[in-house]
Amino acid sequence: MSMFENSSNLKNKVDDTHPLKCTILNTRNTNGYTEYVIEVTRIGAENCTWKIFKRYSDFVKLQNMLHKLSSKINLDLPPKKYIGNMDRKLIMQRQNTLQSSLNNMVENILLANSLLVRSFLDPESYSEYCKESLFQKVGMVLRGNREFELSKELPNIGWRLRRKSFLSKWKKDPKQELLLSWTECGPDLSLKSLDLVTVLKSISSIRHPLIDVPVILPSPEGYTLSIHNIQVGSLRDLLYQTTPLQPFLKKYWDTSSHVYLPDQTMVSFIKQILYGLKFLHDNHIPYGHLHSGNVLVCDIENIKLTGIENSTLGLPPFFRSFLVQLGKKRIQSLNDADIYGFGHILYELTENEPLLRPYCEHFSQKNFINFN
Repeated sequence: MSMFENSSNLKNKVDDTHPLKCTILNTRNTNGYTEYVIEVTRIGAENCTWKIFKRYSDFVKLQNMLHKLSSKINLDLPPKKYIGNMDRKLIMQRQNTLQSSLNNMVENILLANSLLVRSFLDPESYSEYCKESLFQKVGMVLRGNREFELSKELPNIGWRLRRKSFLSKWKKDPKQELLLSWTECGPDLSLKSLDLVTVLKSISSIRHPLIDVPVILPSPEGYTLSIHNIQVGSLRDLLYQTTPLQPFLKKYWDTSSHVYLPDQTMVSFIKQILYGLKFLHDNHIPYGHLHSGNVLVCDIENIKLTGIENSTLGLPPFFRSFLVQLGKKRIQSLNDADIYGFGHILYELTENEPLLRPYCEHFSQKNFINFN
């Protein structure tokens, strides 16, 4: 069997961004331990339901793993009890508290999109993926390449579960480090292999000062290898005062580090984002992936939109779970999704925090933007 053969067709049927719903149905005694019977439903075009069985200690292990990424992540688990664990009243109290913890996990878009939480709630789809190392596979793709050399695998610096990141060097200038992304094609992919290659070549030929165009290398069917410049961070990195190569939850969980930008900088960035979107929409280039993490800050005055290959690869957007909740009447196209993402960026710039809900009931007007 080829080392590139896997169950990608099965994986691609799972949309990692569709919202999950968890309900603790009851408990059972297994070898003297209490297990909670949890029904999990993936909400989408066709709802899919399964059951998992978790002990209290499983929740504690998850909390500890999340805590390593950010000490501020708290699942609000019930306290540990050393005696009387089989007391029925205690079990029911724990069940109610664990249900609240599950609700918080699936309702928070940062946690719900994390590999730790997804593998906890859907072990059949993600357990093996957690253990998989792709360094050797990517190294084979780059073997013989005269321009790029693989350096090392990076932690989960982004939110996508099926995208692995690596540091790469440009052989002509070894001091210049590049971000290499190995991406599995997503569940929305509609193009055949040859058509996909043709479209990706067309995307690579785009030239515009406000669009970040990746280098896309030939890869095995079902995967794409793209290379971006990482000497710059994203707008989200700038707002959180962090660097791009740290784990995703470590960078963005603690909103206390979030900062306001000067009015002049905000106005400049907003105008550039709109001009970049206008170019994409006017030229019928599919996007739908606008959020603060896909706005590269090149310097103090200039930005670029990145991720323009994502829709072609069939990848779901960051806000997919929110879009599902809003319904098709509100979001009918990728352009609508871009406008929705632009609204999230405006909220984040003016409210000094990300909007972690599908919609905003009101603005506090902490910071008023003057476009005059």
